[in-house]
Amino acid sequence: MNTGARRAIVLAGASAALCVLVVSALLWAWRAAEFRLNTNLKTLAMGYRFYAVEHDGVLPELDAEPGVLSGNADTLYPRYVFDTGLLFSPPHAEDGAMAREQASARDAFRGSSYVYLGRPVASDDEVLEWSREYLDFVAAAGEHRLRHKPWRLKEGEVYKVPLLIELPRPYPGTWGLSVLGRYLPLSSPEMGGCVAYADGHVEFIRYPGEWPMTAVTIDALRRAKAIGMKDAAHANP
Repeated sequence: MNTGARRAIVLAGASAALCVLVVSALLWAWRAAEFRLNTNLKTLAMGYRFYAVEHDGVLPELDAEPGVLSGNADTLYPRYVFDTGLLFSPPHAEDGAMAREQASARDAFRGSSYVYLGRPVASDDEVLEWSREYLDFVAAAGEHRLRHKPWRLKEGEVYKVPLLIELPRPYPGTWGLSVLGRYLPLSSPEMGGCVAYADGHVEFIRYPGEWPMTAVTIDALRRAKAIGMKDAAHANP
């Protein structure tokens, strides 16, 4: 085999490897973008909004069970949340399918990836106020409502009001490329979560970052959600 033929084979092999690398990067980028769009969360938010449409604009109240911060299963499933897999973020979709097949709807709502506060909030201070009231709500075993008026959707005023907040988790980087164990630019995983707003749109926000993906708000939500986990641990020593 002459030098020219060997050079052609090497170039062909290098070109094929480059094509595989480019295609893999593009597929990863598409998947990463799909995670950030979070169609599960968008569909879930549509269900909550549909509930409001059928209830004079009023969104659902919280569940009385401590730490269940995704709404009341008896109220929302299956008419408004038709698939319990929607309660889980995309990387955990298989967990959602398992919850749908092996557990009750209430278990799926209890383990949801998203937090629903049952009231409009727009700052760290308002979340902390909600958190204090929620602790009182839990202490009373749900016998009284949270001290606020029913949450009514008002078109044109809800663009930046969070409806459902995903607790932060690692999201795949845009390209997902690494060399010798080191991520290339735009490839390393990003910590953050998706937020569905009351007007129906969904945004991915890095954590820590702009509200509601701030340390103050996320810590308050984690503490509130952990209440149910502690109760479950006491019930099942």
